[in-house]
Amino acid sequence: MTIALADWHDILTVLRESYQIWSPGLRKDEYHEYIWRQINHPWARRNYKFFVLKHNSQVVASCKLYTVNLTYRGRSYLFGGIGAIYSMKAVRGCGYGREIVTEIVDYCFNNDYDGTILFSDIDPEFYDRLGFTEFGSADFSVHLPKQQVAAEFSSSDSAGGPCSTGSNGSAGSIGSAGSAGSIGSSGSSGSAGSAGSIGSAGMTGSAVFTAGTDVTGIASAATDTSDVNYVDDTDVPTMIAIYSKWQRSQPFAYQRSELYLQYKLGRERYLAEHSTLAWPRLEITYAVENGIQTGYALTERGGKNLRILEIVGTESARHQLWNTLVENAIQQSMHKLRGWESVVSDLYPSFRLDGVIDDAVKKCRHFPPLTSTQRTWGRPMYMPFETELEKLVDYFPCPILELDHL
Repeated sequence: MTIALADWHDILTVLRESYQIWSPGLRKDEYHEYIWRQINHPWARRNYKFFVLKHNSQVVASCKLYTVNLTYRGRSYLFGGIGAIYSMKAVRGCGYGREIVTEIVDYCFNNDYDGTILFSDIDPEFYDRLGFTEFGSADFSVHLPKQQVAAEFSSSDSAGGPCSTGSNGSAGSIGSAGSAGSIGSSGSSGSAGSAGSIGSAGMTGSAVFTAGTDVTGIASAATDTSDVNYVDDTDVPTMIAIYSKWQRSQPFAYQRSELYLQYKLGRERYLAEHSTLAWPRLEITYAVENGIQTGYALTERGGKNLRILEIVGTESARHQLWNTLVENAIQQSMHKLRGWESVVSDLYPSFRLDGVIDDAVKKCRHFPPLTSTQRTWGRPMYMPFETELEKLVDYFPCPILELDHL
């Protein structure tokens, strides 16, 4: 049994099989190009290795090893990021997957890494038996109230003013259906809202937020996706400058360089341009304070869901971004916000949007509590070689951002 760096022939041997499960809507030739581009990216040439395990000169398993840095308490730690662990079909059940992971962990330990990290798409018990510990890996979601239109405003509320509960006040306080449905058993935003789109009486009288209106520093709301800004390499220097300052305030975080971010964004861009799965393009929203960009949010949309990958910046910038994202999402008739638990650290400990958005955005809307589910993919696990790193797993919410998924 030997482990070695793969040549392109070895890699193609693996790709012919892994295409069935890991080609995200790409043709075979596109999938090969997708991997080739990654391997030959300037960041990857220094930080990405493709290993294969061979038995009798035949490839039986493979994996990738990324060299990444995590910062913790002002110090940088070298980690080996293990990804794309694959056992060839003909030899499944022979323990080669376990063998290659063990070999890579040994390689990292013997080459002065401070630990290893991976993201499990299978039952984490497999890696737990190898000595890995799971971080928090929850997904959050929250249903958004519907956008109000002028026809929904009733003159009968003039005596009671905005948010008047009036004669229909019990319905306006979300009503029995609303309180029962802090999301509803089916998870649909409409089941709770059928008692009046979050209680029509409760919403009546609130001001309509229209495109071009500025509210307490919130960026102008977009009523359609024509105002969406898609991220590209010209954003990278600004993103890194903002991220580097923000990172110092985090319990621990990936250390990013411009090359690293270009590598990550390049992968996403290739899929958005070539995948038949309507792969979403990454969008960027900036927070501006005194004419300076001090924060950004990275998002993507799938159907009526807005997925938030990260919100980065000063505290006031993040506050502004939450307001902007929520208002824009409502104006665009999005149904739900979603993301990894790392995104909602600003909402701790209540985990309610009400705690981070302004009254101008709240208006008379009802925002139900966030709900969380355990992810079945991308579950971060690590094996520290340094004692001081053993406490990383104690942080909640887990601060690892989705873009840093290997």
